[in-house]
Amino acid sequence: MGQSGAAPAREPGMPRFLFLLVAGGAGAALFHIMRVVLTGTLTPPWCPWWPERRPGPHWSSP
Repeated sequence: MGQSGAAPAREPGMPRFLFLLVAGGAGAALFHIMRVVLTGTLTPPWCPWWPERRPGPHWSSP
């Protein structure tokens, strides 16, 4: 019984999911590394819940 179709036998959907996951992780890591290199800080400006407490509107505790 020959396989009909050029696609090799594999799990449906998993390779694409893994590829997207790896590509997304690599892209995010590269983006963060470049941002850290360019800005010189490890604190993301869009994360008000970052453990590093800075004076700002997000940490307005008395």
